[in-house]
Amino acid sequence: MSNTTTMPMAYVTVNKGRKKMKNEVVFMDNGTEFEIELFNPTQNTVLSKISINNKLISYSGIVLRPGERVFLERYLDNPSRFKFETYSVNGNAEEIKEAIEKNGLIKVEFYNEDTTPLYTPQPNLWKPNGVRTFTDNWSSIGGQDYGTMYCSTSIGTTYNTGLNTTLTSSIAGSNEPFCSKVKKRSVKSTETGRIEQGSHSEQSFQTVSKKFYPYTTNVVEYHIKPTSQMSIEVKDINKMGKYCTKCGRKGKPTDNFCAGCGNRY
Repeated sequence: MSNTTTMPMAYVTVNKGRKKMKNEVVFMDNGTEFEIELFNPTQNTVLSKISINNKLISYSGIVLRPGERVFLERYLDNPSRFKFETYSVNGNAEEIKEAIEKNGLIKVEFYNEDTTPLYTPQPNLWKPNGVRTFTDNWSSIGGQDYGTMYCSTSIGTTYNTGLNTTLTSSIAGSNEPFCSKVKKRSVKSTETGRIEQGSHSEQSFQTVSKKFYPYTTNVVEYHIKPTSQMSIEVKDINKMGKYCTKCGRKGKPTDNFCAGCGNRY
């Protein structure tokens, strides 16, 4: 029985070399430019749509024919390379943790090609407000194809100004200066990182014409974090012990070999 994947996959690479992962977490230094490796081992043509920092980078996507592999190094709507940049935030409040939770998150969604010979109206699966626009404008990257899919919505954004009003009145009516309260707090600095725009890329696209189903066949997620957080992650893993990749037996954190089959950890 073959152990190779039968699903389209994505990986994080630097200079086309795959980065090591721990529980879908990739550690990276500040200023590192990287690629997203896309591979289609199936017999179907697939569309891949990419989200970075929890936001879709484009309504376009990369299309891979059976057996094709692409190292995508740039954003689809501008010729800038993917670049990981770190910065520090002060404090450990829940709102700060929530604000940086999606930093460095990469999500790749794969869709199978719709090979229906004649157009047949399909249920509106993309239905935020009952309106869907689908555009059959597809492009390719170095011989590989990518496409465009639009889902329109009129959902708006509301802003709550009551919080600012409450804070202002509270501070103004306080007998103790607000600044003295800040000085008494113990502030902890945390390094985080986001995927931003890097140097100019020469990677280019071409146009083709295809259509794809609106539901995913596979979804892959990775989280890029600063290298400074690696020691914390390793410490947490060591506390849980080790598991043999060959027989699955649990070992001690200090073990170098599996006590069951002798496999090296």
